[in-house]
Amino acid sequence: MSLLLISRVELTNCFMQLSQSLFYANGSLYNQTLILNDNFEVDKTLLAEQGLPFYAGTWVVSLLSTNLGLAATFSHLFLWNFDDICSAWDWATPSNVKRMWGEFNWKFWQDDGMRKEVSKDTEIDPHYREMLKVIIPLVYQILLLTM
Repeated sequence: MSLLLISRVELTNCFMQLSQSLFYANGSLYNQTLILNDNFEVDKTLLAEQGLPFYAGTWVVSLLSTNLGLAATFSHLFLWNFDDICSAWDWATPSNVKRMWGEFNWKFWQDDGMRKEVSKDTEIDPHYREMLKVIIPLVYQILLLTM
């Protein structure tokens, strides 16, 4: 196994470093149109004639580290914050999504931007409640003027 990896590393030394292109084993650029049929699908016989393409070693390391980083990020999020993620998506039940879909105003450009009801929640700051009445329509008007 390690001999295979060493031979592959030695092979990538003849390629242009920091490149995202595909290469032949001799280091020249791989012509991808030579392996495609009329429907722009890979033809296995043409691929066998041309040989498999190679990536530059730096591009392989970049792809590997990016994919490992993303996988580690999402694994960490789901393992350590699963309850928070579930509570954040509680609204996405099929019945609730269907209700929201039916209530959505598809002619949003005809909407006046005013809230139909202001939250009666006593925990909301009174200044924030007044801002919801005034600022949101103002921002809406500025947005329409800039279009």
